[in-house]
Amino acid sequence: MKILFIGDCNHQLLVSFIRTISSLGVFHFSAFSITKIKIESQFLYSSVKYARSFNNIYKSKWFRKLIYPVDIFYRFLALKNDFDFIHIHSLKLQYFFIWPLLILSRKKIVISIWGSEVLRASNFRIFLLKYMYHKADFIHCTNPILIENFCQRLNLPYSKFVAIPFFLKNLKIIDEERSNRFEIKSKLGWNRGKIQCTIGYNYNSGQQHLAILDQFREIDFIDKTELILPLTYGSSDGNRETIIENAQSLSCTSVIYQSFLSERDLALIRLGTDIFINLQITDQYSASMVEALYAGSIVITGSWLPYDSLKEVGAFFVEIDKVSDLRDALSNIFKNWEFYAKRAFESKESVAKLFGEKTTFNKWDEFYKSIVD
Repeated sequence: MKILFIGDCNHQLLVSFIRTISSLGVFHFSAFSITKIKIESQFLYSSVKYARSFNNIYKSKWFRKLIYPVDIFYRFLALKNDFDFIHIHSLKLQYFFIWPLLILSRKKIVISIWGSEVLRASNFRIFLLKYMYHKADFIHCTNPILIENFCQRLNLPYSKFVAIPFFLKNLKIIDEERSNRFEIKSKLGWNRGKIQCTIGYNYNSGQQHLAILDQFREIDFIDKTELILPLTYGSSDGNRETIIENAQSLSCTSVIYQSFLSERDLALIRLGTDIFINLQITDQYSASMVEALYAGSIVITGSWLPYDSLKEVGAFFVEIDKVSDLRDALSNIFKNWEFYAKRAFESKESVAKLFGEKTTFNKWDEFYKSIVD
């Protein structure tokens, strides 16, 4: 089976997806990528083509807007039409320029919603994107609870959707690295005598770092905590420097990550974390939160986020109704530490039920085969 991926084909999620699914079944992927793919990942694709040039000509914003429609059109036109179907990851406005060619290819089209491109998009942007969503044959998302939301936002029938989680390779690495938490903290260079609280996983404004950090100003046991801030990437609306300044103004120590973290680094951070705080404005499934649950961290998240399916399989996490409730939640956890720590370590098997590699592969295998049948 030959599948054409369109999107950021260098993204860690897609690289991990292809590596895992190809090891379990006979699938061949080609890339039409909007970003450069690292040399060590290019072998995963049967062929790699880029949707644009990466030379100096694109440094001019206005010239880029002028040339991009022509560039992406002719680059897609040059693709060999030998794939069975097309899978677009996170729909972009620039795909309008190749949409006629996608239709002319007479191949079925799957669009994966990653989350924020729909959940946080303006009504005007949704208006522009609707045409492509309506013309696609299938819409994929990772969380079934959000299908109704997407149906309403995009004015699409429920029958057009399929919900399957992506592979979480880090679960396997977490198992490989799992050991005494104090030893892991030492390996990471963290203070073994403190409770490590990890806040979010990037510096997007939707992570609500500043509001969360304000809650730490009001807790009595701040001297017992060490904040862990993974700030290695984020969108233009985030302000990493402001987050760092606010964290360093608190009367507790903090560990701030700004450089690239490998999958093994991330697995160690999950295993070393005592409390993981995930209070995003919107989400489908936070891979970081799922990994934290699997690693045995006490997770605090928002009741507004769609994690009912995790609760249904028995995963344990603390829900709060608003960010200002975080102080009380933390106080309760510290006062009843043994209870919360014990419950947190029971979440591993529950997470495995939803995100186990074999279970996830069977769902993708069935879906992909149904497209070409």
